[in-house]
Amino acid sequence: MNVADAHASEVTQAMAEMVVAIEPRHLPADIVDLITKAFVDSLGCGLAGTAQPEGQIARAWVESLGGAADSTLIGAGGNRVPAAMAALANGVTMHALDYDDFSLKRMLHPSVVFVPAVLALGEREGASGMDVVVAYAAGYEAAARIAKQLNPDHYARGWHSTSTIGGLGAAAAAARLLGLDAERVAVAVAIAASSAGGLRNNFGTMVKPLHAGNAAFHGVAAAELAARGFSASKAIFDGDRSYQEVYRNEETPELSARDFTLDKLELVESGITFKRYTCCGAIHAALDAILELTAEHGLTPDAVASVRCAVHPRAPEILIHHVAATPEQGRFCVEYSLAVALTDGHAGVPQYTEERLADPAVQELSRRVEVYVDDALAFNEGAATAISNSVVTVETTDGRTLEHRVPPHRPMSWEELERKFRSSAAIVLAKDGAEAALATARALPELEDAGTLARAFSGAAAAQVSE
Repeated sequence: MNVADAHASEVTQAMAEMVVAIEPRHLPADIVDLITKAFVDSLGCGLAGTAQPEGQIARAWVESLGGAADSTLIGAGGNRVPAAMAALANGVTMHALDYDDFSLKRMLHPSVVFVPAVLALGEREGASGMDVVVAYAAGYEAAARIAKQLNPDHYARGWHSTSTIGGLGAAAAAARLLGLDAERVAVAVAIAASSAGGLRNNFGTMVKPLHAGNAAFHGVAAAELAARGFSASKAIFDGDRSYQEVYRNEETPELSARDFTLDKLELVESGITFKRYTCCGAIHAALDAILELTAEHGLTPDAVASVRCAVHPRAPEILIHHVAATPEQGRFCVEYSLAVALTDGHAGVPQYTEERLADPAVQELSRRVEVYVDDALAFNEGAATAISNSVVTVETTDGRTLEHRVPPHRPMSWEELERKFRSSAAIVLAKDGAEAALATARALPELEDAGTLARAFSGAAAAQVSE
Protein backbone atom coordinates (compact mmCIF):
# COMPACT_ATOMS: atom_id res chain seq x y z
CA MET A 1 0.00 0.00 0.00
CA ASN A 2 1.19 3.49 -0.81
CA VAL A 3 2.32 5.24 2.38
CA ALA A 4 0.00 8.15 1.67
CA ASP A 5 -2.96 5.76 1.36
CA ALA A 6 -2.45 4.73 4.98
CA HIS A 7 -3.69 8.17 5.99
CA ALA A 8 -7.33 9.19 5.98
CA SER A 9 -8.31 10.33 2.50
CA GLU A 10 -11.37 12.40 3.38
CA VAL A 11 -10.34 15.56 1.58
CA THR A 12 -9.09 13.84 -1.57
CA GLN A 13 -12.19 11.67 -1.74
CA ALA A 14 -14.48 14.67 -1.29
CA MET A 15 -12.71 16.53 -4.08
CA ALA A 16 -12.98 13.56 -6.44
CA GLU A 17 -16.64 12.95 -5.64
CA MET A 18 -17.44 16.62 -6.29
CA VAL A 19 -15.78 16.43 -9.72
CA VAL A 20 -17.80 13.36 -10.66
CA ALA A 21 -21.03 14.79 -9.26
CA ILE A 22 -21.10 18.04 -11.24
CA GLU A 23 -23.79 17.93 -13.90
CA PRO A 24 -25.47 20.49 -16.16
CA ARG A 25 -28.27 20.89 -13.60
CA HIS A 26 -25.75 22.37 -11.15
CA LEU A 27 -24.90 25.17 -13.59
CA PRO A 28 -27.43 28.02 -13.79
CA ALA A 29 -27.91 29.70 -17.14
CA ASP A 30 -25.79 32.70 -16.14
CA ILE A 31 -22.88 30.41 -15.23
CA VAL A 32 -23.13 28.55 -18.54
CA ASP A 33 -23.09 31.98 -20.19
CA LEU A 34 -20.03 32.97 -18.11
CA ILE A 35 -18.14 29.82 -19.16
CA THR A 36 -19.10 30.47 -22.78
CA LYS A 37 -17.64 33.97 -22.44
CA ALA A 38 -14.46 32.38 -21.07
CA PHE A 39 -14.14 30.19 -24.18
CA VAL A 40 -14.80 33.08 -26.57
CA ASP A 41 -12.30 35.31 -24.79
CA SER A 42 -9.60 32.65 -24.43
CA LEU A 43 -9.84 31.59 -28.06
CA GLY A 44 -9.61 35.21 -29.18
CA CYS A 45 -6.55 35.72 -27.01
CA GLY A 46 -5.13 32.51 -28.45
CA LEU A 47 -5.52 33.71 -32.01
CA ALA A 48 -3.59 36.86 -31.18
CA GLY A 49 -1.06 34.79 -29.27
CA THR A 50 -0.20 32.68 -32.30
CA ALA A 51 1.49 35.78 -33.75
CA GLN A 52 3.70 36.15 -30.68
CA PRO A 53 7.20 34.60 -30.57
CA GLU A 54 6.39 32.34 -27.63
CA GLY A 55 3.26 31.09 -29.38
CA GLN A 56 5.11 30.42 -32.60
CA ILE A 57 7.93 28.59 -30.83
CA ALA A 58 5.55 26.40 -28.81
CA ARG A 59 3.48 25.49 -31.87
CA ALA A 60 6.54 24.70 -33.99
CA TRP A 61 8.02 22.50 -31.28
CA VAL A 62 4.79 20.57 -30.78
CA GLU A 63 4.38 20.07 -34.53
CA SER A 64 7.96 18.81 -34.82
CA LEU A 65 7.21 15.94 -32.44
CA GLY A 66 4.60 14.29 -34.64
CA GLY A 67 2.15 11.78 -33.21
CA ALA A 68 -1.57 11.14 -33.52
CA ALA A 69 -3.53 13.87 -35.29
CA ASP A 70 -6.20 14.11 -32.61
CA SER A 71 -6.61 17.75 -31.65
CA THR A 72 -6.39 21.08 -33.46
CA LEU A 73 -3.83 23.79 -32.91
CA ILE A 74 -5.80 27.02 -33.05
CA GLY A 75 -4.74 29.66 -35.54
CA ALA A 76 -3.43 29.42 -39.07
CA GLY A 77 -2.46 26.03 -40.41
CA GLY A 78 -5.07 23.68 -39.07
CA ASN A 79 -2.51 21.12 -37.95
CA ARG A 80 -3.64 18.43 -35.51
CA VAL A 81 -1.43 16.85 -32.87
CA PRO A 82 -1.85 14.60 -29.82
CA ALA A 83 -4.36 16.03 -27.35
CA ALA A 84 -1.88 16.73 -24.55
CA MET A 85 0.45 18.54 -26.93
CA ALA A 86 -2.39 20.62 -28.37
CA ALA A 87 -3.30 21.59 -24.81
CA LEU A 88 0.27 22.73 -24.20
CA ALA A 89 0.65 24.82 -27.36
CA ASN A 90 -2.84 26.32 -27.17
CA GLY A 91 -2.30 27.16 -23.50
CA VAL A 92 0.88 29.06 -24.36
CA THR A 93 -0.79 31.03 -27.15
CA MET A 94 -3.83 31.90 -25.02
CA HIS A 95 -1.63 33.27 -22.24
CA ALA A 96 1.09 34.78 -24.44
CA LEU A 97 -0.25 38.35 -24.22
CA ASP A 98 -1.52 38.21 -20.61
CA TYR A 99 -4.81 39.37 -22.11
CA ASP A 100 -6.82 36.42 -20.85
CA ASP A 101 -9.28 36.17 -17.96
CA PHE A 102 -8.43 35.44 -14.35
CA SER A 103 -10.04 34.81 -10.98
CA LEU A 104 -9.49 38.00 -9.02
CA LYS A 105 -10.29 36.44 -5.65
CA ARG A 106 -8.45 33.16 -6.17
CA MET A 107 -5.36 34.63 -7.88
CA LEU A 108 -5.07 32.34 -10.88
CA HIS A 109 -5.81 32.34 -14.63
CA PRO A 110 -8.37 29.54 -15.04
CA SER A 111 -9.36 29.56 -18.70
CA VAL A 112 -5.89 29.40 -20.29
CA VAL A 113 -5.45 26.12 -18.43
CA PHE A 114 -8.92 24.55 -18.57
CA VAL A 115 -10.03 25.64 -22.06
CA PRO A 116 -7.00 24.11 -23.87
CA ALA A 117 -7.29 20.90 -21.85
CA VAL A 118 -11.01 20.22 -22.31
CA LEU A 119 -11.12 21.49 -25.89
CA ALA A 120 -8.29 19.19 -26.99
CA LEU A 121 -9.81 16.14 -25.29
CA GLY A 122 -13.33 17.10 -26.27
CA GLU A 123 -12.37 17.20 -29.94
CA ARG A 124 -10.66 13.83 -29.76
CA GLU A 125 -13.46 12.17 -27.80
CA GLY A 126 -16.32 13.64 -29.83
CA ALA A 127 -17.74 15.28 -26.70
CA SER A 128 -20.60 17.76 -26.89
CA GLY A 129 -20.29 21.44 -26.15
CA MET A 130 -22.12 20.98 -22.87
CA ASP A 131 -19.76 18.13 -21.92
CA VAL A 132 -16.91 20.60 -22.35
CA VAL A 133 -18.72 23.27 -20.32
CA VAL A 134 -19.31 20.85 -17.44
CA ALA A 135 -15.69 19.66 -17.53
CA TYR A 136 -14.50 23.28 -17.38
CA ALA A 137 -16.77 23.81 -14.36
CA ALA A 138 -15.35 20.72 -12.64
CA GLY A 139 -11.80 21.97 -13.15
CA TYR A 140 -12.66 25.46 -11.97
CA GLU A 141 -14.43 24.23 -8.84
CA ALA A 142 -11.54 21.96 -7.87
CA ALA A 143 -8.82 24.55 -8.48
CA ALA A 144 -10.63 27.54 -6.97
CA ARG A 145 -11.35 25.68 -3.73
CA ILE A 146 -7.68 24.76 -3.39
CA ALA A 147 -6.65 28.32 -4.19
CA LYS A 148 -9.17 29.71 -1.69
CA GLN A 149 -7.28 28.01 1.13
CA LEU A 150 -3.70 28.35 -0.11
CA ASN A 151 -3.74 31.89 -1.50
CA PRO A 152 -2.65 34.62 -1.06
CA ASP A 153 0.17 33.09 1.04
CA HIS A 154 1.06 30.45 -1.55
CA TYR A 155 1.27 33.10 -4.27
CA ALA A 156 3.24 35.45 -2.01
CA ARG A 157 5.92 32.78 -1.53
CA GLY A 158 6.69 33.00 -5.25
CA TRP A 159 4.54 30.24 -6.70
CA HIS A 160 2.51 30.98 -9.83
CA SER A 161 -0.79 29.40 -8.85
CA THR A 162 -2.04 29.29 -12.45
CA SER A 163 0.51 26.50 -12.82
CA THR A 164 0.82 25.01 -9.35
CA ILE A 165 -2.94 24.89 -8.68
CA GLY A 166 -4.29 25.20 -12.22
CA GLY A 167 -2.66 21.93 -13.26
CA LEU A 168 -4.64 20.07 -10.62
CA GLY A 169 -7.82 21.68 -11.88
CA ALA A 170 -6.90 20.72 -15.44
CA ALA A 171 -6.51 17.10 -14.34
CA ALA A 172 -9.92 17.23 -12.69
CA ALA A 173 -11.47 18.78 -15.80
CA ALA A 174 -9.84 16.25 -18.12
CA ALA A 175 -10.82 13.34 -15.88
CA ARG A 176 -14.43 14.57 -15.81
CA LEU A 177 -14.50 14.80 -19.60
CA LEU A 178 -13.12 11.27 -19.90
CA GLY A 179 -15.87 10.03 -17.56
CA LEU A 180 -13.51 8.65 -14.90
CA ASP A 181 -14.95 7.51 -11.58
CA ALA A 182 -14.03 9.15 -8.28
CA GLU A 183 -11.14 6.77 -7.61
CA ARG A 184 -9.54 7.53 -11.00
CA VAL A 185 -10.21 11.27 -10.61
CA ALA A 186 -8.26 11.20 -7.34
CA VAL A 187 -5.42 9.39 -9.08
CA ALA A 188 -5.38 11.89 -11.96
CA VAL A 189 -5.18 14.85 -9.59
CA ALA A 190 -2.45 13.10 -7.59
CA ILE A 191 -0.40 12.55 -10.74
CA ALA A 192 -0.80 16.22 -11.67
CA ALA A 193 0.16 17.26 -8.14
CA SER A 194 3.63 15.82 -8.68
CA SER A 195 4.05 18.03 -11.74
CA ALA A 196 2.95 21.20 -9.95
CA GLY A 197 5.45 24.00 -10.45
CA GLY A 198 5.87 27.51 -11.76
CA LEU A 199 7.91 30.35 -10.25
CA ARG A 200 6.87 34.01 -10.41
CA ASN A 201 10.52 34.90 -10.82
CA ASN A 202 9.86 34.12 -14.49
CA PHE A 203 7.18 36.81 -14.86
CA GLY A 204 8.01 39.11 -17.74
CA THR A 205 9.50 36.28 -19.81
CA MET A 206 8.16 33.65 -22.20
CA VAL A 207 8.03 31.17 -19.33
CA LYS A 208 4.93 32.76 -17.80
CA PRO A 209 2.68 31.66 -20.69
CA LEU A 210 4.50 28.33 -20.67
CA HIS A 211 3.17 27.89 -17.13
CA ALA A 212 -0.36 27.82 -18.54
CA GLY A 213 0.62 25.42 -21.32
CA ASN A 214 2.43 23.13 -18.90
CA ALA A 215 -0.54 23.03 -16.53
CA ALA A 216 -2.92 22.14 -19.37
CA PHE A 217 -0.52 19.50 -20.70
CA HIS A 218 0.05 17.87 -17.31
CA GLY A 219 -3.67 17.89 -16.59
CA VAL A 220 -4.47 16.02 -19.80
CA ALA A 221 -1.52 13.64 -19.38
CA ALA A 222 -2.48 12.88 -15.78
CA ALA A 223 -6.08 12.06 -16.69
CA GLU A 224 -5.00 9.88 -19.60
CA LEU A 225 -2.53 7.97 -17.44
CA ALA A 226 -5.15 7.49 -14.73
CA ALA A 227 -7.63 6.21 -17.33
CA ARG A 228 -5.04 3.60 -18.39
CA GLY A 229 -4.59 2.33 -14.85
CA PHE A 230 -1.57 4.31 -13.67
CA SER A 231 -1.31 4.33 -9.88
CA ALA A 232 -0.80 7.26 -7.52
CA SER A 233 -1.63 8.34 -4.00
CA LYS A 234 -5.35 8.42 -3.38
CA ALA A 235 -4.84 10.79 -0.48
CA ILE A 236 -2.93 13.61 -2.15
CA PHE A 237 -4.58 16.26 0.05
CA ASP A 238 -4.42 14.26 3.28
CA GLY A 239 -1.73 13.40 5.79
CA ASP A 240 2.03 13.86 5.88
CA ARG A 241 3.81 15.25 2.80
CA SER A 242 0.46 15.92 1.13
CA TYR A 243 0.08 18.56 -1.53
CA GLN A 244 -1.32 21.11 0.85
CA GLU A 245 1.30 20.42 3.52
CA VAL A 246 4.07 21.04 0.99
CA TYR A 247 2.57 24.08 -0.71
CA ARG A 248 0.93 26.00 2.13
CA ASN A 249 2.38 28.11 4.93
CA GLU A 250 1.99 26.96 8.51
CA GLU A 251 -0.61 29.65 9.16
CA THR A 252 -2.60 28.83 6.01
CA PRO A 253 -5.93 27.06 6.76
CA GLU A 254 -6.03 23.39 5.85
CA LEU A 255 -8.39 22.04 3.24
CA SER A 256 -11.25 19.94 4.57
CA ALA A 257 -13.89 17.72 3.02
CA ARG A 258 -16.40 20.53 3.64
CA ASP A 259 -14.53 22.65 1.07
CA PHE A 260 -15.65 20.31 -1.73
CA THR A 261 -19.44 20.39 -1.63
CA LEU A 262 -21.73 21.72 -4.32
CA ASP A 263 -23.79 23.80 -1.89
CA LYS A 264 -22.30 26.96 -3.39
CA LEU A 265 -20.34 27.19 -6.61
CA GLU A 266 -16.99 28.94 -6.70
CA LEU A 267 -17.95 30.05 -10.19
CA VAL A 268 -20.59 32.15 -8.44
CA GLU A 269 -18.56 33.20 -5.41
CA SER A 270 -15.24 34.08 -7.05
CA GLY A 271 -16.20 34.22 -10.72
CA ILE A 272 -14.16 35.08 -13.79
CA THR A 273 -12.72 38.51 -14.54
CA PHE A 274 -12.11 39.57 -18.15
CA LYS A 275 -9.35 41.95 -19.20
CA ARG A 276 -9.53 45.18 -21.17
CA TYR A 277 -5.77 45.61 -21.34
CA THR A 278 -2.89 43.46 -22.57
CA CYS A 279 -0.97 43.34 -19.30
CA CYS A 280 -0.97 42.04 -15.75
CA GLY A 281 -4.31 42.49 -14.00
CA ALA A 282 -2.63 44.29 -11.11
CA ILE A 283 -2.13 47.28 -13.46
CA HIS A 284 -5.69 47.52 -14.75
CA ALA A 285 -7.21 49.80 -12.11
CA ALA A 286 -4.33 52.24 -12.60
CA LEU A 287 -4.89 52.12 -16.36
CA ASP A 288 -8.60 52.81 -15.92
CA ALA A 289 -7.69 55.78 -13.71
CA ILE A 290 -5.11 57.32 -16.06
CA LEU A 291 -7.34 56.88 -19.11
CA GLU A 292 -10.33 58.44 -17.36
CA LEU A 293 -8.20 61.36 -16.19
CA THR A 294 -6.89 61.77 -19.73
CA ALA A 295 -10.40 61.78 -21.20
CA GLU A 296 -11.84 64.13 -18.59
CA HIS A 297 -9.04 66.68 -18.62
CA GLY A 298 -7.70 66.32 -22.16
CA LEU A 299 -4.27 65.34 -20.90
CA THR A 300 -1.37 64.99 -23.31
CA PRO A 301 2.15 63.76 -22.49
CA ASP A 302 3.48 67.32 -22.71
CA ALA A 303 0.94 68.48 -20.11
CA VAL A 304 2.06 65.90 -17.54
CA ALA A 305 4.84 66.83 -15.15
CA SER A 306 4.65 63.61 -13.13
CA VAL A 307 2.45 60.64 -12.33
CA ARG A 308 2.34 58.91 -8.96
CA CYS A 309 0.70 55.50 -8.68
CA ALA A 310 -0.09 54.01 -5.27
CA VAL A 311 -0.21 50.22 -5.13
CA HIS A 312 -1.00 47.52 -2.59
CA PRO A 313 1.97 46.30 -0.48
CA ARG A 314 1.99 42.97 -2.33
CA ALA A 315 1.73 44.43 -5.83
CA PRO A 316 5.53 44.93 -6.22
CA GLU A 317 5.94 41.16 -5.83
CA ILE A 318 4.01 40.80 -9.10
CA LEU A 319 4.93 43.98 -10.96
CA ILE A 320 8.61 43.22 -10.88
CA HIS A 321 9.77 45.38 -13.80
CA HIS A 322 10.20 49.16 -13.54
CA VAL A 323 11.87 49.63 -16.92
CA ALA A 324 10.52 47.75 -19.93
CA ALA A 325 13.04 46.47 -22.47
CA THR A 326 10.78 43.77 -23.95
CA PRO A 327 7.01 43.41 -24.49
CA GLU A 328 6.95 40.69 -21.82
CA GLN A 329 8.52 43.07 -19.29
CA GLY A 330 6.18 45.86 -20.37
CA ARG A 331 3.17 43.78 -19.34
CA PHE A 332 4.52 43.76 -15.78
CA CYS A 333 5.71 47.38 -15.71
CA VAL A 334 3.36 50.02 -14.29
CA GLU A 335 5.59 52.85 -15.44
CA TYR A 336 5.61 51.82 -19.10
CA SER A 337 1.93 50.81 -19.12
CA LEU A 338 0.71 54.15 -17.79
CA ALA A 339 3.01 56.09 -20.12
CA VAL A 340 1.94 54.28 -23.28
CA ALA A 341 -1.75 54.42 -22.28
CA LEU A 342 -1.53 58.16 -21.66
CA THR A 343 0.17 58.60 -25.04
CA ASP A 344 -1.99 56.27 -27.15
CA GLY A 345 -5.29 56.29 -25.26
CA HIS A 346 -5.22 52.52 -24.77
CA ALA A 347 -3.09 49.62 -23.57
CA GLY A 348 -3.92 46.88 -26.05
CA VAL A 349 -1.94 44.55 -28.27
CA PRO A 350 -0.27 47.33 -30.33
CA GLN A 351 1.02 49.03 -27.19
CA TYR A 352 3.13 46.03 -26.14
CA THR A 353 5.37 45.54 -29.16
CA GLU A 354 9.08 46.00 -29.80
CA GLU A 355 8.28 48.97 -32.04
CA ARG A 356 6.20 50.76 -29.40
CA LEU A 357 8.77 50.09 -26.71
CA ALA A 358 11.41 51.70 -28.90
CA ASP A 359 9.62 55.07 -28.90
CA PRO A 360 11.89 57.40 -26.90
CA ALA A 361 8.98 59.71 -26.08
CA VAL A 362 7.07 56.90 -24.35
CA GLN A 363 10.17 55.76 -22.48
CA GLU A 364 10.88 59.34 -21.37
CA LEU A 365 7.31 59.70 -20.11
CA SER A 366 7.61 56.40 -18.22
CA ARG A 367 10.49 57.94 -16.24
CA ARG A 368 8.02 60.55 -14.97
CA VAL A 369 5.90 57.79 -13.42
CA GLU A 370 6.59 56.91 -9.78
CA VAL A 371 5.16 53.76 -8.24
CA TYR A 372 4.94 53.60 -4.45
CA VAL A 373 3.37 51.32 -1.85
CA ASP A 374 0.38 52.60 0.12
CA ASP A 375 -0.17 50.43 3.20
CA ALA A 376 -3.69 51.81 3.52
CA LEU A 377 -4.75 49.96 0.38
CA ALA A 378 -4.26 46.66 2.20
CA PHE A 379 -7.26 47.41 4.40
CA ASN A 380 -9.71 48.67 1.81
CA GLU A 381 -10.69 45.39 0.14
CA GLY A 382 -10.14 41.67 0.57
CA ALA A 383 -6.52 40.57 0.48
CA ALA A 384 -6.55 39.33 -3.10
CA THR A 385 -8.84 42.02 -4.51
CA ALA A 386 -6.79 44.84 -3.03
CA ILE A 387 -3.66 43.74 -4.89
CA SER A 388 -5.34 45.00 -8.06
CA ASN A 389 -6.26 48.37 -6.54
CA SER A 390 -4.43 51.64 -7.25
CA VAL A 391 -4.67 55.39 -6.79
CA VAL A 392 -3.25 57.59 -9.57
CA THR A 393 -2.19 61.21 -9.03
CA VAL A 394 -1.14 63.43 -11.95
CA GLU A 395 0.75 66.69 -11.53
CA THR A 396 0.29 68.85 -14.63
CA THR A 397 2.77 71.34 -16.03
CA ASP A 398 0.33 74.16 -15.29
CA GLY A 399 0.27 73.32 -11.58
CA ARG A 400 -2.89 71.22 -11.22
CA THR A 401 -3.09 68.07 -9.09
CA LEU A 402 -5.49 65.45 -10.45
CA GLU A 403 -6.22 62.30 -8.44
CA HIS A 404 -8.41 59.36 -9.41
CA ARG A 405 -9.25 55.92 -8.10
CA VAL A 406 -11.61 53.40 -9.67
CA PRO A 407 -12.87 49.97 -8.55
CA PRO A 408 -10.61 47.18 -9.81
CA HIS A 409 -11.80 45.26 -12.86
CA ARG A 410 -15.20 46.42 -13.94
CA PRO A 411 -17.29 43.69 -15.60
CA MET A 412 -17.25 43.37 -19.39
CA SER A 413 -20.46 42.91 -21.36
CA TRP A 414 -20.91 40.54 -24.28
CA GLU A 415 -20.67 43.55 -26.60
CA GLU A 416 -17.32 44.55 -25.13
CA LEU A 417 -15.99 40.99 -25.25
CA GLU A 418 -17.03 40.59 -28.87
CA ARG A 419 -15.29 43.84 -29.75
CA LYS A 420 -12.16 42.58 -28.01
CA PHE A 421 -12.46 39.23 -29.79
CA ARG A 422 -12.74 40.82 -33.21
CA SER A 423 -9.72 42.99 -32.56
CA SER A 424 -7.64 39.98 -31.49
CA ALA A 425 -8.87 37.69 -34.27
CA ALA A 426 -8.10 40.31 -36.92
CA ILE A 427 -4.41 39.76 -36.23
CA VAL A 428 -4.73 36.28 -37.76
CA LEU A 429 -8.08 35.87 -39.55
CA ALA A 430 -9.94 37.85 -42.17
CA LYS A 431 -13.33 39.22 -41.15
CA ASP A 432 -15.45 36.34 -42.47
CA GLY A 433 -13.33 33.71 -40.74
CA ALA A 434 -13.36 35.65 -37.46
CA GLU A 435 -17.15 36.07 -37.55
CA ALA A 436 -17.69 32.37 -38.26
CA ALA A 437 -15.37 31.40 -35.40
CA LEU A 438 -17.12 33.82 -33.03
CA ALA A 439 -20.58 32.50 -33.91
CA THR A 440 -19.44 28.91 -33.30
CA ALA A 441 -17.87 29.80 -29.95
CA ARG A 442 -20.98 31.65 -28.80
CA ALA A 443 -23.02 28.52 -29.58
CA LEU A 444 -20.76 26.28 -27.45
CA PRO A 445 -23.44 24.88 -25.09
CA GLU A 446 -25.56 23.77 -28.07
CA LEU A 447 -22.78 22.15 -30.12
CA GLU A 448 -23.18 18.43 -30.70
CA ASP A 449 -19.45 18.06 -31.36
CA ALA A 450 -16.90 20.22 -29.50
CA GLY A 451 -14.47 19.53 -32.32
CA THR A 452 -16.56 21.89 -34.43
CA LEU A 453 -15.38 24.70 -32.18
CA ALA A 454 -11.71 23.73 -32.33
CA ARG A 455 -11.79 23.44 -36.11
CA ALA A 456 -13.58 26.79 -36.49
CA PHE A 457 -10.40 28.41 -35.21
CA SER A 458 -8.20 26.67 -37.75
CA GLY A 459 -8.56 24.33 -40.71
CA ALA A 460 -11.17 25.87 -43.00
CA ALA A 461 -10.70 29.19 -41.23
CA ALA A 462 -7.04 29.13 -42.18
CA ALA A 463 -8.05 29.65 -45.80
CA GLN A 464 -9.23 33.08 -44.73
CA VAL A 465 -6.10 34.15 -42.96
CA SER A 466 -5.40 37.85 -43.49
CA GLU A 467 -2.56 38.73 -45.78
